[in-house]
Amino acid sequence: MAQMVSVPKSVIEALNRHGIRYFIIDGELYLDGRQTAKVLRLCDEGKLPKYICG
Repeated sequence: MAQMVSVPKSVIEALNRHGIRYFIIDGELYLDGRQTAKVLRLCDEGKLPKYICG
């Protein structure tokens, strides 16, 4: 049986703060692909956690 991975609360808060749409399925975080440019820009600006920008 696979172990459930929980998404850190700080990551969810950062996504919500910047209006990034996401899904959590079976403990895995999936970002809305239509917002890729926005996510990349926020990563470049250091506004999203390394959990996302890694």
